[in-house]
Amino acid sequence: MAHLNLSHSYFSGPIPLEISHLSRLITLDLSGIFDLTKELDNRSFRWFTHNLTQLRELNLDGIDMSRVSPMSLANFSSSGLTSLSLSGCNLRGIVPIDIFHLPNLRSLSLSDNYYLTGTLPQTKNWTSPLVSLNLSSTEFSGSIPASVGNLTSMTILDLRFAQFTGSIPLTFGNLVHLTHLDLGYNMISGGIPEWFWRVGRDTLTYLDFAYNNFNGPLPDLPPSMVNFYASSNNFSGEIPSSICRAKSLNHLDLSINKLSGTIPRCLGDLKSLSSFDASSNNFSGEIPSSICQASSLEELVLSNNRFNGTIPRCLGDLKSLLLFDASSNNFSGAIPSSICQAKSLEELVLSNNRLSGTIPGCLGNLNSLYASNNSLTGEIPSSVCQMGNLSRLFQLDLSYNLLQGPLPQSLANCTSLQSLNVSHNAIIDTFPRWLNAFYGLETLDLQSNRFHRAIEIPLPPQISYLSLSNNELSGQLPINFLLNSTVYFIDLANNSFKGPLPIPSPSIRYYSISKNEFNGDIPYQLCSATQLEIINLSNNCLTGTIPHCLMNFIDSLSVLDLQGNQFVGQIPEIISPGNNWVRKIRLGQNQLGGMLPRSLTSCKNLEVLDLGENELEGHFPYYLDTLPYLQVLILRSNMFRGPVDSSKRTSHPFPKLRILDLSDNSFSGRLPAEYIANLIAMKNEEKCGLHYMGQDYYEDTISVVMKGTELVLVKIMTVFTTIDLSRNFFEGEIPEAIRDLKALKGLNISHNNLAGRIPPSVGNLTNLEWLDLSSNKLNGEIPRGLANLTYLTTLNLSYNQLVGPIPHGPQMDTFNHSFDGNPGLCGPPLSNPCDTLEQSPPHSTSPEEEEGQWIEWRAVAMGCGCGLILGISVGYTMLETGRPRWLVRMAERKRHRKTNRLNRNAAPRNLLRRSTIGQ
Repeated sequence: MAHLNLSHSYFSGPIPLEISHLSRLITLDLSGIFDLTKELDNRSFRWFTHNLTQLRELNLDGIDMSRVSPMSLANFSSSGLTSLSLSGCNLRGIVPIDIFHLPNLRSLSLSDNYYLTGTLPQTKNWTSPLVSLNLSSTEFSGSIPASVGNLTSMTILDLRFAQFTGSIPLTFGNLVHLTHLDLGYNMISGGIPEWFWRVGRDTLTYLDFAYNNFNGPLPDLPPSMVNFYASSNNFSGEIPSSICRAKSLNHLDLSINKLSGTIPRCLGDLKSLSSFDASSNNFSGEIPSSICQASSLEELVLSNNRFNGTIPRCLGDLKSLLLFDASSNNFSGAIPSSICQAKSLEELVLSNNRLSGTIPGCLGNLNSLYASNNSLTGEIPSSVCQMGNLSRLFQLDLSYNLLQGPLPQSLANCTSLQSLNVSHNAIIDTFPRWLNAFYGLETLDLQSNRFHRAIEIPLPPQISYLSLSNNELSGQLPINFLLNSTVYFIDLANNSFKGPLPIPSPSIRYYSISKNEFNGDIPYQLCSATQLEIINLSNNCLTGTIPHCLMNFIDSLSVLDLQGNQFVGQIPEIISPGNNWVRKIRLGQNQLGGMLPRSLTSCKNLEVLDLGENELEGHFPYYLDTLPYLQVLILRSNMFRGPVDSSKRTSHPFPKLRILDLSDNSFSGRLPAEYIANLIAMKNEEKCGLHYMGQDYYEDTISVVMKGTELVLVKIMTVFTTIDLSRNFFEGEIPEAIRDLKALKGLNISHNNLAGRIPPSVGNLTNLEWLDLSSNKLNGEIPRGLANLTYLTTLNLSYNQLVGPIPHGPQMDTFNHSFDGNPGLCGPPLSNPCDTLEQSPPHSTSPEEEEGQWIEWRAVAMGCGCGLILGISVGYTMLETGRPRWLVRMAERKRHRKTNRLNRNAAPRNLLRRSTIGQ
């Protein structure tokens, strides 16, 4: 027998010994045999290398050879083997160089052996009759040697998904018979020299350079080219018009480079072109209408460029077009109705442009339509999914537009729909009852519209993502709303829902019902949702105690937000090892009492801890200063007392802290100089760029109180650094260490018993935007350096014992009520000049009455230095989508406090809790 082919058959057990007796066997193909050779090892493999002496072709593709050493391949060195294919054999280790020196080997494939290593022969005299070499999906590495140029008979060279480095050797020009060259997914660098195109000048049909580090311009392609892939490199310049000489070109991928210019008009002459991808470059101009002459075009991808103009009407003439992606450009005008004539079109992607007008009533036989973040108006066409139109639709995204009216009833006919996103429009409708007819819908996003009234149906069980936030929905949810649901993401925030909390499914991971009117206790069934990562129940009317089980989620939980409810009792102990993932705990504006649990120190990844406006008591929780990532600590308006001391357990306490608010407590003693001297994050200035705390899918939100005004930061910029120690019983002097907090934006230590001079080093705080030292016992002159703080927009030094002239400066001269209650001060902006200073009695108005008048808000331009000017037009208004949206909303807080603090010589402060603000 000369030939034996057992490929793709079933053979159980080891290779039968009888095969080794077929010494005259020339061809043996065992590829793809199911369940063969559980015991194939070095001994078994020697049967092929020693006994089959006449073997010329061996194919063991897919046979498990993990127990075979690649070094045994060297035993073929004396045979007349011409073809060896060991693809996907799970070979591991180093391939011997000898395999490349087999004198008669014409075809070698070691592909898809992901842990197989080796290099190509570096010797100049490497000669071989190799015609086909496939080392793809291995860990072959090193540079491609110049000796490859000696393989002049080579037609196929596939090195895809390896670890090759260096540049293309000059000798590649000798491979004049090459038809297939794949260098994709390596680390090859450098330009493509002109001489390279001698390679297979008349034969090369397949060329893949994708995912390397090539740079420079794109040279001319050989006229014989059929498939050219150059994605994910650093190619620059324009597309050469000579590319159009490759009349047989079928696939052209130039995506993710640095190419520029316009699309050559001659591409329309390529009648065989089926896919053209120019995405993620710097192309500009309009799409040439000549592209519509490429009659075989199936995929046209132009996303993430700077194209402008209108969508060509002639696209409807492309009868074979399956995909058109023009997203993330500057296209304007309407979606042409002629696109409905492209009967084969399945996927239309127009998101992130400046398109306007209405959505065409006929959109062909689409599977997917993405048109988000445009300015489309009118209603969603009622023809959607009518009479078979769009019956195959499974993705519909029209979010961030100006659409109005109700959802069309015909959507109920889209039985294949898996994802529906119409968020951030002006749609007015009730919650769609026809959702009960869907069996495949998994994602439903209706947020930020005007959906209203009560929800009367349970959630379809297959929905896994539901967002209804920022609507006008009301009433009590059906008791079985989530009963049979497998939803993992649910967001009902910013509506007017009432009644008890809806009980989520055990599979829930993101659960937000904030800013509604839910009441009652947290149901015990919530404890069954052990995969929860985000819990946001803030700003409702929830009562009772915080269930201990919520702290059992700490190992998986990232955010726990119960702010603004009516919870009572103590904060439960955290039962968790120190490797938990909790990042944010927000329990402020409740009625929680007792001591803080020391187990908070187990939350090593904690970034935000907001416990303000409760009834917590005890001493300062110094043990928190060991948390390595804590950026926000808010303890304001509680009943803490005593000095603020360090734990002494670390040389760098609070290394990441950016926002510290201890205001309105009973802290006493000197200001915490040791902390102030070691706040590393407040010393390091961020020079440029807007960075926010939190993660993409969840925005950290906190409130910062200034002078009775609460700024709600919907996003927290990392350059926002503040210290608020006001309304306590601190005494002594302001520590000199304050000078090192160069990143500080706001400092409030008003309404204490501080004495001594204002340190001149305060003038070093060049990023300072507001400063409140009022209602203390500070004396001496105002440091002249304050006049040089160009970002300072608010200042309050009133009701101290300051004397002397007020420093002059562009900012200082504009503060009218910042110096009241200091009869020893003189000069502008006060009316009494310094040369005729007369001691006048203090102003009769009390500090609390003046408090609402002294502050003056001004807008100052923001530059590259990232000046974070807090004015009436607060600078936190930039949205990553490019659309401006208020990230900071202001709510005026009224103070109703009494002045019954004892042993207080500074300005009176009230003991009544601030009224909470609905968010």
